[in-house]
Amino acid sequence: MRISHNSDMTTPVKILLAAALIFVALGSLFSMPAGAGQVDDLYHAGVAARLDQRFDEAADLLTRAARLQPENADIWVQLGFAQSAAGRLDEAQAAFEQAVFLAPEYVDAHLGLARLAFWRGDLDEAGQRLIIARRFDPGNEEAALVEQQVAGAQAASGRVWRLDMGASASDLSGALPGWREGTIGLSRKVGAEMTIAAAVRSAKRFGAVDSYFEGRIDYRFNQKVQAWLFAGATPSADFLAKNAMGIGASAKVGQDGGWFGPSVLSGEIAYFQYRDDDVTRISPAVQLYLFNGRAWVTLQAIATSSEKAGWSSGYVARGDLKLDDRLRIFAGYGDAPDLSDGRTIPSRTMFGGMAVAISDRVSAVLSLTRTELDAAYSRNEVGLGFSVRF
Repeated sequence: MRISHNSDMTTPVKILLAAALIFVALGSLFSMPAGAGQVDDLYHAGVAARLDQRFDEAADLLTRAARLQPENADIWVQLGFAQSAAGRLDEAQAAFEQAVFLAPEYVDAHLGLARLAFWRGDLDEAGQRLIIARRFDPGNEEAALVEQQVAGAQAASGRVWRLDMGASASDLSGALPGWREGTIGLSRKVGAEMTIAAAVRSAKRFGAVDSYFEGRIDYRFNQKVQAWLFAGATPSADFLAKNAMGIGASAKVGQDGGWFGPSVLSGEIAYFQYRDDDVTRISPAVQLYLFNGRAWVTLQAIATSSEKAGWSSGYVARGDLKLDDRLRIFAGYGDAPDLSDGRTIPSRTMFGGMAVAISDRVSAVLSLTRTELDAAYSRNEVGLGFSVRF
């Protein structure tokens, strides 16, 4: 018996094949990034407008592209270029920082941030950004050009001196009289590696006045490692250290940029000779930078050895956050030995404040501190300081 093929049996197969083809086509269509063609058109139109010096139009086009594809670092860099050229520096700063966040090794983004810092007169920040750019692309000609501009500005400004002034007032618990303190310091850069400094600190506590004089030298071996030493004395000391000396060093570990930036490991050992006691202090610390250097956390361990009190230990934790290029806030907590009046006393300290760059030469710091000393007193302090570069 011969079995003939029924044409009706092939119909379902054809329908299934057609449905499969349609499904694959639709899958390919929906797997394409949303608005990919539109983003590409906006990007190229924005770059063309920027090159034609239509900067506001370019910024508008690239902003629209960034909204459609916010994970594209190229768009953010081009947007930063356009906004910089249009004079919209704060917006450009945010665009370049977003590019660095998405692609920490994006040299053009770091160069954009270096130029912005240079235009604002922040030569130190410009130099740091150039160091990062050079690390990722040592032969970059544009980075070399910006370096020459920064070096020329630094030579022209002649800002090798720094004057630091500060004052604080403290109220003590009970009927104890308040404290008053003032400091003034002067430092000078000697070449690119060394800084020498001298400072005077005058304090009034419990009716007595002490004046402490200190000299210090900082030396930077390279962009990652530096060391320092200091020595000081208080003539006819009542509560400040009769003699003091110390040495320390720090090293940067890791790369800049991204969510987690580099860490700075540091340590210092110091000796203080008071009227009634001798104290040795050891203080290692780690500082971790976050969010492309916009924030950092510092953790410090403190150990003291006193002839009278023996060994004591504690810690200080602090966080800093840059709200913008000119304003920074900070806060912290400490549970560590206190040496402020010549005795080693366990204490707990809470503090906070803000630092403001008034101009490219002048900055100010305001701080509030609450200290509670075991079996002694509590202290509330307000401090104000200024720094001037010239």
